[in-house]
Amino acid sequence: MAQRERRQCLQLGEREIAYTLIRHPRRKRLTLAVTPQAGVEVRGPLHVTRRGVEEFVARHGSWLLNRLEAVQRRSRHRPHLAPGATLPLLDASLTLVLKPMVAPRVRQVGGELWAPAGLEDLDRLEALLEQWYRTRARGYLEPRLRDWAARMGQPVTRLTVRGQRTRWGSCSTRGTVSLNWRLLWLPTAVVDYVLIHELSHMAHMDHSPAFWQAVARWDPEFRRHRAILKGFRGPW
Repeated sequence: MAQRERRQCLQLGEREIAYTLIRHPRRKRLTLAVTPQAGVEVRGPLHVTRRGVEEFVARHGSWLLNRLEAVQRRSRHRPHLAPGATLPLLDASLTLVLKPMVAPRVRQVGGELWAPAGLEDLDRLEALLEQWYRTRARGYLEPRLRDWAARMGQPVTRLTVRGQRTRWGSCSTRGTVSLNWRLLWLPTAVVDYVLIHELSHMAHMDHSPAFWQAVARWDPEFRRHRAILKGFRGPW
């Protein structure tokens, strides 16, 4: 059974660092972790001394300060994925619930999205949430894309679901469409605009007036939907 001690402070240069020592009978060496949720944690064996911990932290002082700065910088630029956070799903939203789990996976229970509690790194939680969204994205986007393709008379040979950082979608003259799994963070009308946009490119591989006329034919409110896309900020 792990033993979590009271928070302690240690001076690193001109900065005072607060940390929590967690002792565990199975641990054989000291490790450091920094997360937005728990701050600085030192994990080690039961027999480790306070002096040994402080010497260990001091030896890794440069790494620790850099890691703290990186975590704080990332936290400023994205909402905190804490229990109760609201996660978008098309025209609805889900409440994030962190629960102890045997298997590290994410599942939806009614209007809640259950994820494993106690993860050491926020990146791990994000990866699990992304995996869940990616699975849902293919199940939703593929039939939706096929439906719009049939209505618009544009053949689609293949769909890929990716995680592009700067693009919501792309297409090729061979009928391959690539869509971003993060589209599930957007309202369905905006998702439809992206699908219409990419399918219209199959007839007009540019952004000419003819292209925008084709988009407007199927989405008369495309300007409003385009503005929502430009101003959108995801949950992480």
